[in-house]
Amino acid sequence: MTRGGFRWQLVMVSFMAVNAIVQIAFRWNQAWGAFLYLMLAMLIICAVFTAYLLYVRHYDGHFWDEEEARRQDWDRRGRQL
Repeated sequence: MTRGGFRWQLVMVSFMAVNAIVQIAFRWNQAWGAFLYLMLAMLIICAVFTAYLLYVRHYDGHFWDEEEARRQDWDRRGRQL
């Protein structure tokens, strides 16, 4: 997974989690129907996927650092020409 892909997925999961929290918060006084249970399930899935993204960040971070170092080396060489 690239750094850009990680950021995009993290933003989308955050958006989905905030949406689920808002939906639950606005309908808190209503009876718990299928929709609220679906939002609760989405919130749990978002938490699990965020944990997975943090796992990926932990184990792929050195690849991202190497890619950034190659990019900086390429930029440095280009400026020397």
